[in-house]
Amino acid sequence: MNIAYIVFAESIFSPILYNQVINLLKLITNGSKYNIYLLWFCPIKIYVTKKHDITDLRSNLAKDKVNLHVIPIFYREHWFCAKWYHVPLIYQIIFPIIKLNKKYNFAILHVRSFPGAIPLHIMARFYGAKIILDTRSDFVSENMLAAWKNDLLTIKYWKKQENKLYNISKKIVVVSDVYKDEKLSMFNDKVEIIPNNVFIASNSAYNNFKYTYRKQKNILNKIVFCYLGSFNYAWNKIETYIKFFESNLYLLDNIHFYIITQNKEVVKDILKTSHVLTGKYTLESVKSEDVPEYLSVADIGLQLMAHQDSRIGIKVVEYLAAGLPVIVNQNVRGAASIIEKNKLGIVIGNDYVLPKYKFDELIKSKDIISKRCRKFAIDNFSNEAIAQRYIKLYDAIIHNGE
Repeated sequence: MNIAYIVFAESIFSPILYNQVINLLKLITNGSKYNIYLLWFCPIKIYVTKKHDITDLRSNLAKDKVNLHVIPIFYREHWFCAKWYHVPLIYQIIFPIIKLNKKYNFAILHVRSFPGAIPLHIMARFYGAKIILDTRSDFVSENMLAAWKNDLLTIKYWKKQENKLYNISKKIVVVSDVYKDEKLSMFNDKVEIIPNNVFIASNSAYNNFKYTYRKQKNILNKIVFCYLGSFNYAWNKIETYIKFFESNLYLLDNIHFYIITQNKEVVKDILKTSHVLTGKYTLESVKSEDVPEYLSVADIGLQLMAHQDSRIGIKVVEYLAAGLPVIVNQNVRGAASIIEKNKLGIVIGNDYVLPKYKFDELIKSKDIISKRCRKFAIDNFSNEAIAQRYIKLYDAIIHNGE
């Protein structure tokens, strides 16, 4: 049974996509009846500069029965947000899809992202294609706050297009129940909740690294709060984290703020303007494969947002996989839902105030909560668990005619 998995304009060599796509597809084909055809519509610049890497990846994937088709397109990676004037360019992907569909007779077209789904109404209408729209994020709401801010034509286009894409899809994959309940209640029968997947290392793999690192930084006896990921002006702002510590000054007696980010220089400049964390933070930039090792240094994971977000972001998944209890504010709605329901940390208000008694209780029970976090991650977010959920989804569509 042939499945087409469509990636549009993103680089599958990026760490997030490599795990969420490449590693996942290998597991799906392993022992299942599905032949996966990975159709990567690749911006020409990436195609030219990564030619040797693409050849190596194609050979590597073939060993796991994943067939890679790389189709170069006139598009730029940073156009992924797809403003209204980019839309005609997206239609260049439809002819290769039609051609490959005629050759391989795909049972399902599984598309990762909203922009890549735009031309698929042609496949649904004229070829009876069964489409899975894998949202991965609240694409429209996020871009209204950032890339499309004040671009009324693009916002108007996508508000109309969003429901059209939901209508043509056989199934819609979302990463949280909050996203499903708040945005897709009218499509309830179509929606499947499949969260982000993550590699989970063995429980004691990094004990030596943790001790050595903390000793080197003179934070052996500190409670280490961690933030993992990039900072930007729309969603994750370093100023929000500064405000958190300013709102909870009692924490400063015995904590250290540990930031793993690629925005080191920008963050450092902003932190210099606030005296509340002077001498109480460390900045690290690490390779994606080293993230689990560096997360082992921390005691608590943080995600705090000034705007509402219905996702369960990858950083929260990685915190839980590392056995870190997580503190989020109410705006982080997808994560807040599972943290509260499963007792995986603390949900605070949007004023960022962390009641001292709640923090004391968390520290007192940290070892128990840590084990609970890790087990929850293994059961719900591991690559193996998520691969099985996609296989069940494919089965349901094909055998039950859904």
